[in-house]
Amino acid sequence: MRPRAEVWEHFDSRQVQGKREAICKYCGTVYKNALATRLREHINRCKCCPQSVKRMASEASQGPSKKRSTASMTFPSSSTSVSTVASTSTDDTPNINFTVDLAPALTDSEVDEAIARAVYSSAVPLSMLESQFWKKKTFELIRPGYDPPNRHSLGGNLLTAEYQRVKMATMKKIQNANGLGLISDGWGDISGRKVVNFIVSTPEPIFYKSLRPGVQRETAAFVASNIIGVIDEIGNDKFVSVITDNAPNMRAAWKIIEDKYKHIRCVGCAAHGINLLIKDIMALNVLDELLQQSKKLIKLFKYSHVPHALLEAKQKEKYGSSACTLKLPSPTRWAYAVLCFDSLLKNKEAILEAIVCPTVQFDRNIKTAVLADDTWEKLEEARRLLRPLFDAINRIETDNAVLSDIHSHFSSISRHVDSVLQDSAMFSMSDVLAIRDSIKKRQELICKPIHAAAHLLDPRYRGVALSGDDENQALNYITEMCNVSGYDRGIMLANLAEFKAHRGFFSRDSLWEAAQHVSPSTWWQGLCEKQPLNVLASKLLNIPPSSAASERNWSAHGRIHTKVRNRLSPSTTEKLIAVQWNLQYRDNPVNIHGSAADATQKESSLVCDESTDTE
Repeated sequence: MRPRAEVWEHFDSRQVQGKREAICKYCGTVYKNALATRLREHINRCKCCPQSVKRMASEASQGPSKKRSTASMTFPSSSTSVSTVASTSTDDTPNINFTVDLAPALTDSEVDEAIARAVYSSAVPLSMLESQFWKKKTFELIRPGYDPPNRHSLGGNLLTAEYQRVKMATMKKIQNANGLGLISDGWGDISGRKVVNFIVSTPEPIFYKSLRPGVQRETAAFVASNIIGVIDEIGNDKFVSVITDNAPNMRAAWKIIEDKYKHIRCVGCAAHGINLLIKDIMALNVLDELLQQSKKLIKLFKYSHVPHALLEAKQKEKYGSSACTLKLPSPTRWAYAVLCFDSLLKNKEAILEAIVCPTVQFDRNIKTAVLADDTWEKLEEARRLLRPLFDAINRIETDNAVLSDIHSHFSSISRHVDSVLQDSAMFSMSDVLAIRDSIKKRQELICKPIHAAAHLLDPRYRGVALSGDDENQALNYITEMCNVSGYDRGIMLANLAEFKAHRGFFSRDSLWEAAQHVSPSTWWQGLCEKQPLNVLASKLLNIPPSSAASERNWSAHGRIHTKVRNRLSPSTTEKLIAVQWNLQYRDNPVNIHGSAADATQKESSLVCDESTDTE
């Protein structure tokens, strides 16, 4: 009996009507009256067959055949990523083409590093690669014999090595930056432990470190000592500002920091402040009643299954795939009230048709309110009043926002609110006065002399939104910084006069045209490098106006340290966050000089933690 060909090891066989059939163990293809040569050809082109098996089939096929020439299989060197292999034929058999995918000419350790970096940057579980679908169905096809790193390696030596590489790269960015801002915020992790992070703005937000206060009370002295520790580690001469939330302990810590470092100014988060402005406005009776009414309506359609299904059907009928989900407001993120009103208005037609449906019984009061014209008029007017404040928060929270923008935002908010209130029948005179007073109060709390100085030195604005008092504050700040830093005050102020008056070096129209296309700091550093004001202006115009970067860092923290991954140690967690966060700016840098619309900034990332905030 002729010995059975080795290729049959990869096929199951059965007898059907006296003939032997072969069934591929990898893809299930059935061959009737199968021959070994034909089976080898199948193995060569089988998409489910491991590469190691294909190699063995190739080697076996190199001997001569009586009926046809064998497939000529030339495997590429390790430097070739893809090789197309063709079989030649002496008869009418068609050529067989298939592809063999091999990893580039890298060592296993280099491949480990690349895969580990992909895992860290994606914030996926470290055990992911231990799945057989990765090990056998993916890596075996790409690189036969390669064993991917397990969770112990990914959380151990590979993570430590990548963390050190990222740390070296980020420290180089920090040391080369011109004027740093330190952003800090606190958060409770999945285990209930308090964590404080420190982001260094270069202006790209770089995660520097985090700490866990433990049982230590976060007094002003404790907060200040931690911030001072980070400043001293990096070098206090590199910093211009500290940005935190507006909590009382933070404001008390500011004084300690500014007393120690005369050249550093502490500022509160502007996004937080404008969110509190929305809270002030929403406290008016007419808006509070409208919000409570809106919440009842939305909860009805969200949490009662029959009304929910009815509205969903009406939304699909009216809007198709562009239907907007009804959104409930947040108890602390007051800007979400805008999204709440907006979602109702976008679903107005569907809601009206659903509420009059005879097959569903709705609460009489809710039904009456929905059908009343003045309800929708109030929603429209409330949205029109608040939407610019909401948009201002979103612009402030982007990574390319700077201190100089804040005065312009408040100026724009004031003009808009006045225009809405002028013809409004919804608000009483006392409401109007209360809104205007809130705007003034929040602006005074948020805008400091450093904001005014940045606005004055921004070539896009040149102080256009500043009052007389604000401009005096800006000049006093510039004078003080000259004294502290050893700049010639007379030369600096003379240069400022030319800048404001478009005289001397600043008389060229091309300079001001360029200001509309680059960031303000780039404008000073790139076009006005030799001007005395550059040393101060380029620093001030790199400072972010909000602590949004810290808030987004907590979102990254939450994606890594989850309920499922709650056993991650603090050390491992910090390394994972540092690598994941900082890699995104190394390999996919934020467009600091682009438009204010940041692709990473979502409406859901609005900053505000009211728990410790006071007036």
